[in-house]
Amino acid sequence: EDLLRYAYEETDSFTEAEIAHAVGQDEVLQEELFAIAVLGEMLELGPWAEPLHREVGNYVAVSGLDVLVGIRGAACHMLDAAKRAGLQVGAAFFCETSPEAGRLVRTIAQPGDAVLFKGSRGVRVEQAVEAFLEGRQ
Repeated sequence: EDLLRYAYEETDSFTEAEIAHAVGQDEVLQEELFAIAVLGEMLELGPWAEPLHREVGNYVAVSGLDVLVGIRGAACHMLDAAKRAGLQVGAAFFCETSPEAGRLVRTIAQPGDAVLFKGSRGVRVEQAVEAFLEGRQ
């Protein structure tokens, strides 16, 4: 199959259950596809920003996802937690901008892989999708 499967969802925040649902919706893990999650910083969480990002990172580490790309700010806590919970260091990437994340994923993803893009409107994750798709048409 020459196509990459990808999904994009704009959200103010997300939970372990929402990530599990998004991944399960595409039956990514059941089909044993190589799965990449591109998750933007969850904005407007105030004092809960760090613990909630860490919660998502912990989930990603045990979920079966192969690569985690975090975009900006508090997403660094998500990556730190994922690595501490067992995600390989070489499978966790932090990007300051959404276009940077999209370009990175373009170098990682292969035909048949599944890529989930999810993040707050303010992080402009759609720019990661655009950069990822650039040159693929």
